[in-house]
Amino acid sequence: MNDGIIDADSLPENIRSFSRSLLHINNLKEATAEFEKHFISQKLKSVHSIEELSSILGVHRTTLVRKMIRYNIIRDSP
Repeated sequence: MNDGIIDADSLPENIRSFSRSLLHINNLKEATAEFEKHFISQKLKSVHSIEELSSILGVHRTTLVRKMIRYNIIRDSP
């Protein structure tokens, strides 16, 4: 942070690398899908069950499972 200005180097590496991964995307649909995949994957690490995650995210369990299948997100054993 220089002179009270936050720049990209001030952000944690996981945020900087995720932002760089979006640079090749040219449309909103692809960007949304990439964000959704990353978001679900990260949140999944902090819960005990799909039901818990669906409740936290405010989506029906079957919707979450369908998105996990679409994005090839696999739940690791806790």
